[in-house]
Amino acid sequence: MFVIGIDSHKDTLSACLVDHLGTALEYRSIPNTPAGHHQLVDWAQTTKAPRVAVEGSGTFGRPAAVAAMTAGLDIREVPPQLTARLRRRGRTQTKTDQVDAWVIARIAVRDNTLAPPTFWGDTEDLRVLVSYRRELVEHRTAGANRLHAHPGETSTRLSPDRSPPHHPPQPR
Repeated sequence: MFVIGIDSHKDTLSACLVDHLGTALEYRSIPNTPAGHHQLVDWAQTTKAPRVAVEGSGTFGRPAAVAAMTAGLDIREVPPQLTARLRRRGRTQTKTDQVDAWVIARIAVRDNTLAPPTFWGDTEDLRVLVSYRRELVEHRTAGANRLHAHPGETSTRLSPDRSPPHHPPQPR
């Protein structure tokens, strides 16, 4: 059995293919984009890796996990606590993206009790709402910053206790 472990980041997915003993066979750095997710799925199907394990499937790894799940692959969520524990047991305790991807894959090889990520239901609804709220706050902050950037202009024209100044039409 082959497994791909993924350490997800905002821009890239660090991936490691391991065999049934947990031996690293191949490392890849894949863009965390729709095209990169397609590369990941193709790689998993080409290598006959039935399981893809992701750390962070609720954040940066979510789109890749959804793409793999949609393609029919067995997706498993690896909690960060397990990754940290196994990394601490290593001789060097090195923390790199490749080491993390390898550790994630090794955990998925030996632990058949890992749960698949949950994307739907109340959790997904809450994620969408929080994301939308974050966008609204960003837009509000940008608008407030624009107003504060030119205080002389806005304070005389727009004041909570005064209406905008009235400019009578100019005679011709």
